[in-house]
Amino acid sequence: MNLPPFRRPARQPKQFPSPSDDGKNLPEMLASYERVLIIQALMLRSRAKAAASLGISRVYLWKRMKKLGIDATLFPRARTGRKKKVT
Repeated sequence: MNLPPFRRPARQPKQFPSPSDDGKNLPEMLASYERVLIIQALMLRSRAKAAASLGISRVYLWKRMKKLGIDATLFPRARTGRKKKVT
């Protein structure tokens, strides 16, 4: 603006989002968000494809599931077209 200083509107300080009132700190919030992302990926895909879509390895996905308390039995492995050999 080209107004003289006494005519310029006062600058408002930038407003940053306030922390949530549920008492979570940053690591807890990140873990919660990561848990949601992993569960969403697992619901739509096999573990290998879920890991690939998240940009992580299957081993790292498994470790994160264990750390975040995600029960692997709720998300069955992808079934292949192969049949068991009966002998």
